[in-house]
Amino acid sequence: MKTALHLALALALCGCPSRSVHQPAPLDAPQEAPTVDASQDLLADTTTPMELAPPSDSTPDSTPDTPPADAASCVTGRGDCDGMTANGCETDLTTDARHCGACGRACEGGYPCVDGACSAVQQVSVGALHTCVLRTNGRVYCLGDNSQGQLGVITPGDALRPTLVPGVTDIAEVSAGGDFTCARTRAGRVWCWGANRSGQLGTGATTTVGEPPRLVVDLEDARQVAAGSGFACALRDTREVVCWGSNGAFQLGDGTGGVGRASPRPVRAAGLTDVTHIATLQSGCAVRTDGSVWCWGQNTLGESSGDGSTGVRTLPTRVGGLSGAVRVAVGVGYTCAANVEGELRCWGGDNGSQLGARDGGASPYAVGLVPGLTDVDIDTQAFSLAYRSLCIRRRPRSGGGVLCLGTEARGELGDGMGPTGVARVPVAPAGLAAATAVSNAWDHRCALLPDGARRLRCWGANNHGQLGDGTTTDRDAPTDASQVP
Repeated sequence: MKTALHLALALALCGCPSRSVHQPAPLDAPQEAPTVDASQDLLADTTTPMELAPPSDSTPDSTPDTPPADAASCVTGRGDCDGMTANGCETDLTTDARHCGACGRACEGGYPCVDGACSAVQQVSVGALHTCVLRTNGRVYCLGDNSQGQLGVITPGDALRPTLVPGVTDIAEVSAGGDFTCARTRAGRVWCWGANRSGQLGTGATTTVGEPPRLVVDLEDARQVAAGSGFACALRDTREVVCWGSNGAFQLGDGTGGVGRASPRPVRAAGLTDVTHIATLQSGCAVRTDGSVWCWGQNTLGESSGDGSTGVRTLPTRVGGLSGAVRVAVGVGYTCAANVEGELRCWGGDNGSQLGARDGGASPYAVGLVPGLTDVDIDTQAFSLAYRSLCIRRRPRSGGGVLCLGTEARGELGDGMGPTGVARVPVAPAGLAAATAVSNAWDHRCALLPDGARRLRCWGANNHGQLGDGTTTDRDAPTDASQVP
C-alpha cells in the first residue's frame, strides 16, 4: 500500500535518508530578437539563435516533503504525481509540463515538456526532404524523409513526428543539407549524419549507406556550419573556411576537383581569409570583412561569377559589381547577398522569376537589385534561398513578416492561391507577420513565430511529412507544425 506511514516506518528501520523531488528555478521568459548593429563583429556567434535562453531543468529551488511513496515502482518516464493508489503511475513525465522529468517540476514561461526537459524550438533548418529543429536545451530533432539516415537514426521510412538525434548534445546550430544533416556544438565541434557516398559526413571515409551521427575529423573550432548538396563547409575561428564531401564541381574550393573527386576530410578553401559568413547549396560562397563576396564551384547559370559569365569556378573568385555585403545565400542556380541596409542583390539564373522583374529566363544575370525586397533582415535565420523561389524576412521597422518571390509547383510561395503559380512581385504568406525566422530549401519552407513557446509553421511539399503537421499532404499556405511541440 502507498502510505506515508509505511514509508516512514521503512526509512526508520533501514536508517536511509529521505528522498525529495526538486523543482527548477523559474525559466527566463523569451526575449525579443536584438537589432543588428552594423558596427558589431559579425563573427560574434551570429549563427547561434538568440531569442530564447536555454531553460534549466535541473536547478532546484524548492523541495516537497516527500515524493510519492511508490515513485521507485514506476517505469522510466512515468510517475505517480497525485499520490492516488487507484490510478497508479498516471503521469507521463516526458510530456507533462506540470511534471517535466519529475513530479512537481513545472515548465515556466509556456515552455513545453519534450522528452522530460523543458525546451522550445530555437532554430529551424529545412533540407531537401526533411526538416530539423534545434531546441533551447541544445538537442536536435528531425522529421520527414529518412531514406539516408538524415534524421539521425538508421531506421528506413518517413517520420511524421520529430525524432531525437541520439548522442548529439550542447548544439548551437543545425544545418540540414540535401540528404544529410550537420550540427555545430557550442565548443566548436561538428556532428554530421545521413548520406556519406561522397564523404559529406567528414569522417575521413565514405560509405554506401547512411550513417548515424559522427564527428567531423580535424575540426574543433567551427563557428558556423553550412550543409549543402553532397558537401559541407565550416567557418573556423581563424576566419578561414574548410569544406568536405563531393568535389566534382570544385565545390570544396581547393582547386583539386573534377568528375568523381571527393574529400571525406576537411580541406581548406584556397585563399579565403577574414571570412565572416558562409553559405552552400550546389556551390559555396563566403563574405569577407571588407564586404566582398567570394564564390566557387558550380557556375552553370552564373551563380558563382556575378558578371553573367559561366564555367566552373575551381577556386574562390570575387563576385564583381558587389560591395558592402554582410550576408550571402546560395540557391539552385542563383545567389543573393544583402548589405547592412537590407538591400538584396542577386545574380545567376532566373528560371523561376525569383530575381523579380527580369524575364524569368535561364540566361545568366549579373548582380542586380531585387525589386520589392527591401529592408531584408540580415539575421542568419531570416535569409536563405531555394530552387525557383525564395522567401525572406523583413525587419520589424518595415512591418516584419515574410515575403516570397518566384515560381511554385507545390505551394512554396505560401500565398494560399493553389499549388502552382508565379509571383514576379513579392507576396506575403498569411499569419507570419511576427515571424522571427524563415528557412528555405528545395520545395518546402518553415517559419518560426514567437507565440507562446515558439510556434513553427511550414508550407510547400509534404510528401515525406516534412511540414510536421502529421500528414503527407502538400500545403499552399503556412500550416501549424502540430507534431513539433
